Amino acid sequence: MVDALVVSNQEIFAKYSAPAPWCYLFTIFSTLSCLLIKIEQIRIHISHSNKAKMLKLRQMQQKKKEQMEGQTSSTTKITPAQLRIQKDLAEIQLPKTIQLKCVDDTNMNLEVVISPDEGFYQHGRFKFSIQIGQNFPIEAPKVKCLQRIFHPNIDLEGNICLNILREDWSPVLNLNSILVGLLFLFLEPNPTDPLNKQSASVLMKDKGLFARQVRSSMNGGVVGDVRYDYVL
Repeated sequence: MVDALVVSNQEIFAKYSAPAPWCYLFTIFSTLSCLLIKIEQIRIHISHSNKAKMLKLRQMQQKKKEQMEGQTSSTTKITPAQLRIQKDLAEIQLPKTIQLKCVDDTNMNLEVVISPDEGFYQHGRFKFSIQIGQNFPIEAPKVKCLQRIFHPNIDLEGNICLNILREDWSPVLNLNSILVGLLFLFLEPNPTDPLNKQSASVLMKDKGLFARQVRSSMNGGVVGDVRYDYVL
């Protein structure tokens, strides 16, 4: 009787102490929910990481594109002034007494050597720089003598008094006109429109003395109180 009662109690305990089926379902559901939340968190993290990488990649691509466009623009863009000077250079016809050299690839900076074969300045080699501005040919180029020379129309700083570089400049004039004008200054110096008044005064009063002073200055000598550059 006692044994039967013990067995009966064990069966009752087992029956009521065992988890109900809904408990298993709740546990499984909770586990799945946590797993899904974790998966979603991982997905969001990966998505944000990919977006950041894509954004950085786009920024790098855009920067590279801008750099390439800038390089292309700087190397291929030709200004109207450059087109005009290229045309002038292609059409230029110079005597042997004028030598022209382009200083850089833009053709906007030039060097000229004038070597007169007659007149007061015969056998001299006179160097000039020519800077072509972006407003060329609306504005005349800037021309300077690179040596200190004794000349009525060129001062000690290399500034030049040539009418076609000032009030008589016109867009129809070209580089050839400027170079021929420079040569003409040495063949026919003009004492009536001087920058070096001492030189102009001597030329007007005594051409013989002027010729001797020119030769002395071209040899690097002193005229007045000024020592001039050797240009022979």
